[in-house]
Amino acid sequence: MAKVRSLVRPCATPTTPTTTRRATPTSQTLVALVAARADDPDDSELFEYVVLESQSTAPQMLIGWRLVHATTGERYTFPAITLRAGEQLVVWSGEGEDDPTTGALFWPAPVGRWAGGAVAELCSPDGQIVSTLTIAAPEGSDA
Repeated sequence: MAKVRSLVRPCATPTTPTTTRRATPTSQTLVALVAARADDPDDSELFEYVVLESQSTAPQMLIGWRLVHATTGERYTFPAITLRAGEQLVVWSGEGEDDPTTGALFWPAPVGRWAGGAVAELCSPDGQIVSTLTIAAPEGSDA
């Protein structure tokens, strides 16, 4: 299981990953990173992903929000998609075409990007980091 920390600070340039613990989202956190699956090079049938969840009682429009790999600085910018109250949304790594009507979102990657220990950041359109998530290593790996 991934570890989650919600906070609000400027979306920065790449940083060194640090271990975080799950924290209660602040009242300002409307959407949080809640889970992830790291790349597992030993099992090509398992695909990596990051899961977002609405922490709000109102729908949240995600257009312009960004998912950022904190170490490499890679960024995925969300299309016009609405996350309803309590709803979760998955961003898959790999080839595919975003379809906001079905919620299928893909962040193209020629190889896995979420190794154990990597840090994902969720940034609002105004550049504030609203949630971070440290990716756990796949079960049984040494990472």
